[in-house]
Amino acid sequence: LFLHAYVPSRREVKKANSDVLGQLRLYEDEGEGFAYKEGQWAETSVFLRRSERGLTLEVGEPEGLFAPPRERVQVHLYVDESDRELIKTGKIKAAGTPVKLKEKAEIDLSLAAPQAAFGSLGELVVVVSTPNAAGFVLEIEA
Repeated sequence: LFLHAYVPSRREVKKANSDVLGQLRLYEDEGEGFAYKEGQWAETSVFLRRSERGLTLEVGEPEGLFAPPRERVQVHLYVDESDRELIKTGKIKAAGTPVKLKEKAEIDLSLAAPQAAFGSLGELVVVVSTPNAAGFVLEIEA
């Protein structure tokens, strides 16, 4: 599963009255056939939040009768210049595990441990292992 999230600039967020920057309900089913008509589908909640400490992306557990076959989630967070320093110098945790930034070419998709890389255009890539489509929290704190 690939999740792409565009983080609004801090200036835009100051105008809002909420710490929630974005949210969605991800619908998943088998992708073929009609099993969804018998309830074989799932929805997963995804929230992107900003706090005084930093940014949080929360991916919930799937809800429903369908068990998504995903074992890994690749998150792409796109930030503007106001958050680049937070990404470069902050503490990153994925599913409770501290993650050190690597060069993008160093990410090894065969590893189970969380990995992260930051690109020159403000893109943070984090790969998180999600056995049995488990939910997780990605935290970036100053």
